[in-house]
Amino acid sequence: MTSTVLTIGNAGALGEAVLARLLASPRYRGVVAATTQHLHTSVPRLSATAFSALFDVAGWQAATGGEASRCDAVILVDGKHSFLKRDDAFPVVPLGEAIKLAQAARQAGVTRLLAVSPMDPWSGMTLGSLVHFDELERALVSMGFETLIMVRPSEYRNPPRVSGDLLKWLASMLLGTLGHYMTTSSRMPLRPHIVAEAAVEWLTQLPAGMHRQDAVVLHEWVRAKREGR
Repeated sequence: MTSTVLTIGNAGALGEAVLARLLASPRYRGVVAATTQHLHTSVPRLSATAFSALFDVAGWQAATGGEASRCDAVILVDGKHSFLKRDDAFPVVPLGEAIKLAQAARQAGVTRLLAVSPMDPWSGMTLGSLVHFDELERALVSMGFETLIMVRPSEYRNPPRVSGDLLKWLASMLLGTLGHYMTTSSRMPLRPHIVAEAAVEWLTQLPAGMHRQDAVVLHEWVRAKREGR
């Protein structure tokens, strides 16, 4: 156990799976989860911190015992159209808040960040939202983390544009998204527990640098696991 990890945005199925993987990892002596209300837990190594305090440097320092530079950070970014059941004890983190949280983390001294975007079809996986994931990626890269791991949907080269009436635009979004998934199986969404396992493995094992792990990389990771590579 070499460090602590602070995780934000664990309200949905993916967040729950990521939290479980972090707690199971031998890398961390402690796991701190951001919450929106008091969290009663008897889980070893799990503690809570107020979500609202993490938008400034002081909050990060308090949550990590003044050792933010030795703390890994995980931010799960919520999609705009999520329909999954959520745990109200944990926050939902829209893109704008994710960027502010990451800025505070970097200013506090955090050097290693994992940012996980929704990877299932019910959590903002429309082609329009991919533009927002691109925006998030650019913002995080500009902050200068020593290690940045982006788990996100694959790019789509022809995102729809808002034009004409609303019904035509919605139809183009739906048809475009279906076409995007049907183009290749390597872009199909994976189950949350699989995404969580891969994401935490990458967080604990990848070297310093920028790592862009999209749906294609996730499917390759699954194949390698099945083949014992």
